[in-house]
Amino acid sequence: MKLFPLLTFALCTCSCAPKGQLGTTIGKSDNLFPEAWPHPEINLTLAGQEIPAKVVMNKHGDEREIVIMNGDVRLESELYLVNDSGIFLKRIGPSDGEWYDPPIPLLKYPAHVGETDRWSGSYAVGDRKIPANAKISLSLEQVSLATGTAQALRCNVDLVIDDGSNQNVKHALVFWFTKGGGPVKRDFGDQIRAPR
Repeated sequence: MKLFPLLTFALCTCSCAPKGQLGTTIGKSDNLFPEAWPHPEINLTLAGQEIPAKVVMNKHGDEREIVIMNGDVRLESELYLVNDSGIFLKRIGPSDGEWYDPPIPLLKYPAHVGETDRWSGSYAVGDRKIPANAKISLSLEQVSLATGTAQALRCNVDLVIDDGSNQNVKHALVFWFTKGGGPVKRDFGDQIRAPR
């Protein structure tokens, strides 16, 4: 009978997440990409230089574009596809930046903490399409932000671009999603976006 309390504790910690927190199964109802952007004031770090900026979110059907502005200057943007199937990354950088075809699945509903997924397609810059593949993994993590600490779903994308050389190009893309807050932080190595 000592197993029953232990089993109850294990089941509750895995599936009974308190309100506002994420559980081990993530669905559309977890609201990981809200209709309106809740973090207009951000810091964008480019090559070690921190730039105070603002975010505007444009919504066109299932597409959500996070536009990062410094005054009237558009610094860069992130284009996501958000629908009943999940959250997918279509483009990063300026409007003619890095495109992914098909979009990289950051979260496919239902998503499960600890799972990994694979993607293959093309990485496009301008008119050049290059074969690429990625491993996507999900974990829960406390993320420290200027606005406080929050429980987040961390999505790691280990991207490999086959540029035809003997050594493939590797990029690590990391996204932190919070319930009701969306992708509150992202880190592309030398480019970091976080609320301030």
